[in-house]
Amino acid sequence: MKQLLYAIENCLFENICIKFNIENLWKIGKLSDDLKTAISICDQWIFVVGTLTSQTWVRNGLHEWKGDPQRQDFIKGFRNRLDEVLSLKILSEQIINLLNDKSTSAEIIEVIEGAMKGFNPIIYSPYTEANWKSRLQTVERILDPIIDRTIPIIKSRFQPNKMDSTTLLSDVHKYRHFLHRNNVKAKLLADREALLARLGDFLQVKRKEYIERVQMNLDACAGRYLTEIASKLIWLRQQKSQAEELKETCTKMLNDLKEYPQLEKNVEHYIQELKASESEQFDAWSRDVLQAIDDSSDSIALETSGKLMILEKEGRILRVNYSDRLVRLLREVRQIQSLGYVVPTKIQQCVQTGEQFYRHGIMLKQVAHFYNTIEEQMLPCQEAMMIDEALAFEKLVIPDKTNSYQVTWDNPQALQGYIEKLQAAAFQLTSHNRRLRKIHAEISEKL
Repeated sequence: MKQLLYAIENCLFENICIKFNIENLWKIGKLSDDLKTAISICDQWIFVVGTLTSQTWVRNGLHEWKGDPQRQDFIKGFRNRLDEVLSLKILSEQIINLLNDKSTSAEIIEVIEGAMKGFNPIIYSPYTEANWKSRLQTVERILDPIIDRTIPIIKSRFQPNKMDSTTLLSDVHKYRHFLHRNNVKAKLLADREALLARLGDFLQVKRKEYIERVQMNLDACAGRYLTEIASKLIWLRQQKSQAEELKETCTKMLNDLKEYPQLEKNVEHYIQELKASESEQFDAWSRDVLQAIDDSSDSIALETSGKLMILEKEGRILRVNYSDRLVRLLREVRQIQSLGYVVPTKIQQCVQTGEQFYRHGIMLKQVAHFYNTIEEQMLPCQEAMMIDEALAFEKLVIPDKTNSYQVTWDNPQALQGYIEKLQAAAFQLTSHNRRLRKIHAEISEKL
């Protein structure tokens, strides 16, 4: 299996290399998206192999993975090389955007292509790393005078009065390839210290928002059609992703500053809080649902051998034995599973039964709503005229106690036939009511 994984890794490497034409590699605006896609593919492969060989296959009784997790030094090195190539390309694009001078483009391309002549950085090998680093340093040294022209511009953009707190992280992330260069970092020392303080304040604001929303049980509206639990989980993941982005952005850009270790510690603590909170939200939801399923007085689980509908004595309200909570649970489980969570088996079984009869349950709810509201739609003076249709409909809804045969959920064919009879009877009653109301309106107009 190890050799198979290495073979797939090598095939992945070769196919990515084929996609890049060295002649267009350093052109502004060319191949940047392809580089991002290639990096994403490498990240996914590294994650999948790491998860399988350190967790999933280790616990697999039939095909147990033995030994240490698969080493992925080569693909990780290749991924880092792609990231460095992308960083150099983005640096060039950002210099041009900052200077707002298209004539600089040709000069930058000429510098990079001259330094990289005869060398293809995409064809990665650990033995070419020293050569690659040397060429990178040559490019940065030649570009240094051009970078000097951008320093006043970048200083003005990162002034506190010009930076919106809501877009602070995105602005910093946008220029990360420019700001983490050693020659740039030295020239922006005071500005980076001020930025570090701003990012610390930003983190405090985000953590306060987290406490208010999660620990104080405020709603987290992540989408119009999301259930409450899915909204909370997605919101927590968004906050975790943002915190991880902050950590990644600051690592290279601010790591030489005296106060940076404290910020790094605070960010890591916040990320762990978010992870724990996400896990607790899911566990709490699971406990509540399992308790509701086991509740003998009002279980949300569908009793397939039980009655379809019952008529409550108080108010004579017809209620379908397919709870609204079960309908909501179907949506919750569908959304939670799409987020990658493993839902407890008992909840999955409850949902599978509910999904099997979902269409019938919704149709019966429509019939029950019609039964509970039909009296409001009738004119009192015309009720006697519809007595036959009303009795026929009620006889279907509330079977005679002497009739030993009753339709249950676990007989889909009989259930479908029963619903069709209910719908036909409801249609007859509705049609007659509409005709009578129309005649009543016409007579009222003439009088």
